[in-house]
Amino acid sequence: MPQELEGKALSTPGAWAIVVARYNESVTRNLLRGALSTLAEHGVADDAVTVVWVPGAWEVPLPAARLARSGQFNAVICLAAVIRGETTHDQ
Repeated sequence: MPQELEGKALSTPGAWAIVVARYNESVTRNLLRGALSTLAEHGVADDAVTVVWVPGAWEVPLPAARLARSGQFNAVICLAAVIRGETTHDQ
């Protein structure tokens, strides 16, 4: 049986950042709603959350790294969706 590690979800005072890809927005907008809902359930106020939209999954890492290095956020949440279709861009 695999080892499982589990923690408690606690809200920490401070700011939170979410980087969201616009590509496949029908998926990522729902992921964003879920993330915002989960943060709210844990006591994070709307004005404590910064949402950064980027064109696609490829563009997520750079702003996420800059936000993380800024020291202004408790965490940076990254949301993107790469869906396999007729092209091989998912690879």
